[in-house]
Amino acid sequence: MEENYEILSRCIKEDLGFKDGKPVGACIIYKCLLHWHAFESERTAIFDYVIEGINDVLKMGDEDAILPYWLSNASALLCLMQRNFRSNGFLTAASQRPVGSSGLNGRVTQVSHVVI
Repeated sequence: MEENYEILSRCIKEDLGFKDGKPVGACIIYKCLLHWHAFESERTAIFDYVIEGINDVLKMGDEDAILPYWLSNASALLCLMQRNFRSNGFLTAASQRPVGSSGLNGRVTQVSHVVI
């Protein structure tokens, strides 16, 4: 599992840029999470790690340069996750849970309501 965190750390700390208009960091993070079956688990430690890593990068760097890059990455990652959850029927089931429910599905539902 430590290897997984190292891969995520590198994706977060390095500016991987864009390819065909898509943020590479978000795509790699999403593919890694899919490969590691992170969406099938109620444990959210790996997602907390990603969020904390992005926050750390934002605090340490030139905000004018880093903030737009990570805003586009975070938006793309959220869209990819929502698409995954919708295709697997998780967002529908998660939206029927109580607002205080834990787990990744509940958190994504709460975030999507804030974003929209």
